[in-house]
Amino acid sequence: MMRHNSIRKTFKGTLTTTLVGRSITVLCVRHLFSHAQQGLRWLGSKTVASIQTDYAARVYYNTLIPFEGSLVKYGVITVKDLISDLTHWDSLYLSGRLHKPVKFFSTTVEVADAQAHNLNMALAAARLTLPAAFTEVELFNAIAVISYAGDPRMIAGENPDKVRNIVAGNIEGFTTLYTPLLRLDPTITVLGSGRLEQDTSGKARARQLQRLPSRTVSRIEARLDPARVTDPANYVLRPDFAQVLQDELRGIVGPASTTQTLKGIATAGLVKTVRYALEKLGKMASGYVSRWSRSTAAS
Repeated sequence: MMRHNSIRKTFKGTLTTTLVGRSITVLCVRHLFSHAQQGLRWLGSKTVASIQTDYAARVYYNTLIPFEGSLVKYGVITVKDLISDLTHWDSLYLSGRLHKPVKFFSTTVEVADAQAHNLNMALAAARLTLPAAFTEVELFNAIAVISYAGDPRMIAGENPDKVRNIVAGNIEGFTTLYTPLLRLDPTITVLGSGRLEQDTSGKARARQLQRLPSRTVSRIEARLDPARVTDPANYVLRPDFAQVLQDELRGIVGPASTTQTLKGIATAGLVKTVRYALEKLGKMASGYVSRWSRSTAAS
């Protein structure tokens, strides 16, 4: 609690702050740290503001910031842009991160409503990739992977077990976040002992599809029913439907993550970028070593 209070005091003037692990996202900040613009500050405030709001995921991230004996990173975004990503999945950069359990220090009604909508969409998207019977862990993994599928850093720069580790380390948080939503849906049954069953009829799956952002639904329809003559209850049962859905989500995540990564080089500066990249590569190597150890032990 002391650490959370310190963060809240440090980011005075914030409207909303969320904490995800060591990552802090700050909205509508009036007073930023003096190092917030260190990569681009020589270009002037107008240019920095333009780079933040006009490119990539519209987030200004600063990494490797010393804070109370450890290193954190924080991001700055306007409330308008955050709400847009939460409700339309413009980039899935922050909305995807908020599919996971996070700590909210404060918020607004508009952001809270948008976040509730975001969670319902994540749950629908995950369920559309799962069979009739599945476990809570399988569901949480399907939710957590949404914001990483298509991210080039998952190829080179991230622990290959990142999604698995996120879920395994926070089962209770995921359960608290999603169980109330599951219990409100008559098309899914919570059996207990971490097992669930869902209605996989065309009608039920079509209803889940319509919960997704309209642009995503339109792109899926353009691929599976370009003439718009087929009832969605039919094409959602196609064997390739889940793959098409995942491809569309990758199409959102990939470009945004790539351009945001490139923007990060400019905003953080070369030295920090290299240091941060080396830290990520170290985690990736550690992940592959862990995988090798598990496979060796299993054999």
